[in-house]
Amino acid sequence: LSLMKKIPSRAHDGSIMFFSNHTKLYVEPMQSSIECYLDARKASLKSGNPYANACAYVYNNLCLWSGKELNAVVIAMKEARKETKYHKNFGVLALMQPMLRIALRLMGQSDAPATQQDNLTNAFGEAFNEGGNAGKYATLFHTMYFAKLCEALMFRE
Repeated sequence: LSLMKKIPSRAHDGSIMFFSNHTKLYVEPMQSSIECYLDARKASLKSGNPYANACAYVYNNLCLWSGKELNAVVIAMKEARKETKYHKNFGVLALMQPMLRIALRLMGQSDAPATQQDNLTNAFGEAFNEGGNAGKYATLFHTMYFAKLCEALMFRE
């Protein structure tokens, strides 16, 4: 955060706050440090920084694992998903979907049918080919499938 004082630039404040919050998680308890992601999101939205969606994803993800009320977390995740679809940020959307599915299953809503909106291959009204984008999104797919693996292990599938 001292970088923000040395080189004042509103354009990069959101991303600086986003990455500095990662280190706060190792120093402070998760419940008190995750609120900083909301500040980073606000700063990113003011400057038009694309990290706003990532801040919302990380905040909701940490809220889920820190034990906040599931209903409130699911509502926040659905709002963030809607905003991410509006901004057409496939990377963050691909990470949000498995975590939202885990939260819904923890609430007992696993029997809800998957709608066309929830399908990542047609999330923005256009086909998405995993094979054609494997190099571009390799880390993303790794994280997405790891979340699916965690879901399978949690629910013994």
